[in-house]
Amino acid sequence: MEKIKIEKDSVQETLIIPLYGRRLCSEIFPQLYQDRSAAEIMEKIDYDFTEPERYSRSRRYVFGALEVAMRQNDIAWEIRNYLCRHPDAAVINLDVGWMIWGVSAIMGVAGFTISTFPMSSL
Repeated sequence: MEKIKIEKDSVQETLIIPLYGRRLCSEIFPQLYQDRSAAEIMEKIDYDFTEPERYSRSRRYVFGALEVAMRQNDIAWEIRNYLCRHPDAAVINLDVGWMIWGVSAIMGVAGFTISTFPMSSL
């Protein structure tokens, strides 16, 4: 499998921090947060994770990972609640395949669609 190369200072690189935070949170707090897709996505990326690894156990970095996880869960629950209140509505997640947020919390609710685009479309 060919990995997706992430260039330094690119738009794609800005998504590395929340992606890494999601994986880190899953590792440190598995009883509170589980995001298998973050680890799977990171396996498909050609990126030097040396920098985030260096700080990954600092209080600041762990707190940031918790913030990322909480934000993802908040968005998922907001969407779920919205779709429950408005059953004829549709929410479309137009991402590039990295931010599959809260899918387990939303799946099964009518009106939620995930559309991913190749990295080259950015």
